[in-house]
Amino acid sequence: KLVDYVDFLHTDPSALFGKIEAHLGFSLEMPLIGNPPVFELNGVTTNADMVRHAYVADRMRRLGILPHDEVVEIGGGFGSLALLAYRAGLRNYTIVDLPVVGAIQTYFLGSALGGDAVSGYGEHPASLRILPPPSFAQIADKSVALVVNMDSMLEMARPDALGYLRDIRRTSRFFLSINQEASAPHEVRGVQQTIVAEMVKEVGGFERVYRFPYWIMEGYVEELYRIV
Repeated sequence: KLVDYVDFLHTDPSALFGKIEAHLGFSLEMPLIGNPPVFELNGVTTNADMVRHAYVADRMRRLGILPHDEVVEIGGGFGSLALLAYRAGLRNYTIVDLPVVGAIQTYFLGSALGGDAVSGYGEHPASLRILPPPSFAQIADKSVALVVNMDSMLEMARPDALGYLRDIRRTSRFFLSINQEASAPHEVRGVQQTIVAEMVKEVGGFERVYRFPYWIMEGYVEELYRIV
């Protein structure tokens, strides 16, 4: 009966969470910094960001990114993906973001990992570096293993997003994009949201390796591009 299969899918969330942590090999505990919304699973205080960003951190490892390969994240939110990438063993990680957001990331990551693990613009580089957008132009050609963008490029003004893609083409070997493609009117600017795949085609020099739904969030697409 169909109901039997459906009921079988309703597994215990705590037990499933424990299996996920064991499979990943790193903690999904959410640091209680800035009063985040949290819940407890299998005795671990966590939240939805930890779960969805853990998938991306693990994906980077599965793509062959090694601990000291350089990774650049464009638009890092409050820093949860960078935190989980660090827990996953990646030790050469740069966030490029607006200065006001970078201040939040510095506070969150510095509080979670200690000040020695995080550096800002003009400071001696640490394992995690938080830099403003103009710094991308200073990254050496073909020095980056992977650039990742999750849920932010579509929010940018089109010229800014195209500029980032040109820098990605110049600096990186691969580009991982996880973004939605609704192309809805932007809440603030009133213009249509961009679509990464269309802009990649416009810039040129990218070869798509794969494309499929990002299963954790409805309407999102995961794409990996090789720079050629």
